[in-house]
Amino acid sequence: RLRKCLSSVERSRVNEMDLSKEVKTSHGSADFEEAISLAGRGKFSYLVLITGGFAMMISLLATVDVTYVLPSAECELKLEKKDRGTLSGAFFIGIIVSSHLLGFLSDTLGRRYILVRSLFINIFVYIIASMSPNYWVLLIMRFITGIVLCGLLTCGIVYVGEFHSNKHRTQAVMALSSLAVGAFVYCAALGWLILPNEVSLPLFGLYTFTPWRLYYILLGVVPSVIVGIIVFFLPESPKYLLACGKTEEALEILKKVYSINKGKPKDQYPVCFYS
Repeated sequence: RLRKCLSSVERSRVNEMDLSKEVKTSHGSADFEEAISLAGRGKFSYLVLITGGFAMMISLLATVDVTYVLPSAECELKLEKKDRGTLSGAFFIGIIVSSHLLGFLSDTLGRRYILVRSLFINIFVYIIASMSPNYWVLLIMRFITGIVLCGLLTCGIVYVGEFHSNKHRTQAVMALSSLAVGAFVYCAALGWLILPNEVSLPLFGLYTFTPWRLYYILLGVVPSVIVGIIVFFLPESPKYLLACGKTEEALEILKKVYSINKGKPKDQYPVCFYS
């Protein structure tokens, strides 16, 4: 259980009270909401928020990237009109198929666990998609992308929310959604810079490396690498750890959050563990 600890000033006040009052005060329980609230809001909270925003951006990029790629790729991949719709829908089918499973896995394996693996798997999926020699390979990669990035959609908002108290959680989720809109700006700007170029480089006799392939790499691989590295060094959600009974691990993370947010030593965090 998480318990609120007494500061030295509070202890001196308790000493002036009767013994029963001291025991009652020194063992006053603190639930998760109170514990995360005491950790404060600061640098760590903003780091998690911005990282979560970029993770959501990666998910949104996959919803529109194919609309920029198709005009350049349709001749090379010999796409018909019906193929365009199928490529667009494959991503969303992947999300629908995997949403319940990934929600379950995020509750059993951890939010950070799913986020890290989703981001790094997404890197390889986008690389393979950028090398697609035909329609079917690109279609399968689009479907897998939907499955993989559903993990970001499922865990991203939850992960950010669990590092904020009730007072700031709604604001954090709203800010997260606002940051994610930047995906559409990035998608359009990158397309404007790369897709109009006329570059053709045959590779291994399997396919020709054209601007839309480079666009796909810069769109999906680069952001996933950056965000994946950051998330890798972030801690697991303390709320998830508490739900799993890992109280001491959760407490250490809360102390770290408190220290970074408030710029104070971890041992000043007013919550401790009693076995």
